[in-house]
Amino acid sequence: MKAIALATFLAFAILTLAGAARAENVDIFKGVTTAKVVWDVTQGDERRFNSQVALIGRTAESLRKKGITPDFVVTIRGPATKFVTKTLDKTNFEKDKDSIKNMAGAQETIRKLRDGGVPVAVCAEAMKVQKVGLDNVQPFVVVADNVWENLIVLQNKGYAYIQVD
Repeated sequence: MKAIALATFLAFAILTLAGAARAENVDIFKGVTTAKVVWDVTQGDERRFNSQVALIGRTAESLRKKGITPDFVVTIRGPATKFVTKTLDKTNFEKDKDSIKNMAGAQETIRKLRDGGVPVAVCAEAMKVQKVGLDNVQPFVVVADNVWENLIVLQNKGYAYIQVD
């Protein structure tokens, strides 16, 4: 009885693994011409923010190489709001000044996305909470009244939602 159970298990495992191997060879990109994604960026750690936002740019480039047009939108809210400010002075992020090693580098990562055709919007609601004035926002981002509205509308228009936290 144990031998039959073991043989059955091994046969099942081999068939499952063979099926998985075949699935990896399927061209999942076939027939896709546009990739619509809204990226909801809330990451406040500088190193992780830079890494993840740069990965959004590399993802767009990788899709282009596959013949797929990336239709990306980036929203910034919460702790990530600090990375679109001109200064952290007189904001709730002032306490983070010493922990941010290269604000210009973080902002260059965002600017590269925008220059690559990816609109970047920061949330005015998050700005209010963090005491970031309109005059303290970098010119390479758009201020949206409430990016939750953007997220809702874009998802209703067929954009995939990816949280970046």
